[in-house]
Amino acid sequence: MANTVYDTLFFTVDKKEVVGEIFDQPVFGSSYKMRIGDQILSRSLTLSLKSDSLFFPDGRAAIYSITSKGLKFVGGKYDPKTKNISTRVKTFSTYIIAADTIAPEVKIRKPLANKTYKQMPEIIFKAHDTISKIGSDRNIEIYFDDDYVVPEWDFERNIVEGKLHYTPSKGKHQIMIKVKDQAGNVTKKIVSFFIN
Repeated sequence: MANTVYDTLFFTVDKKEVVGEIFDQPVFGSSYKMRIGDQILSRSLTLSLKSDSLFFPDGRAAIYSITSKGLKFVGGKYDPKTKNISTRVKTFSTYIIAADTIAPEVKIRKPLANKTYKQMPEIIFKAHDTISKIGSDRNIEIYFDDDYVVPEWDFERNIVEGKLHYTPSKGKHQIMIKVKDQAGNVTKKIVSFFIN
């Protein structure tokens, strides 16, 4: 924490047992309400919480902040040696370890399955994740047949578009869409269609 605060810090932590049923996802251990008065941090610091999430060793468990709207994904990496999940934070809040087990929602708008088009339609689909979020366009993949298509992600509207930069041949084609959330849950969809 060196060079992170500007003055003497009065730091408090309130630990509280949490009943998992009050949230829409599994939570593990206690919540930790952290306060530093009216101080601000000049840079982020590492927050580590002990994890008893033994059923989620593959990264689906992470640190979340507890807000008035529910749990908000913060992040974190699991260390099997210490059994801690650690992440960088720049604000103090109430934190808890929880797991995201639900894959993102993907709804393809174009092209539609088994439909015939006179020319290549624009690739358009909705991609949304309510828990740990998608986070980055690096978590979105589009393939036309075997060719990678660059995703253009409008995260405010949860809409992804993909455009080919060449005219494909007539016949049967396939698009494959893969969307991953920040907890590693993946949704994969494949649609076949025709160009006449």
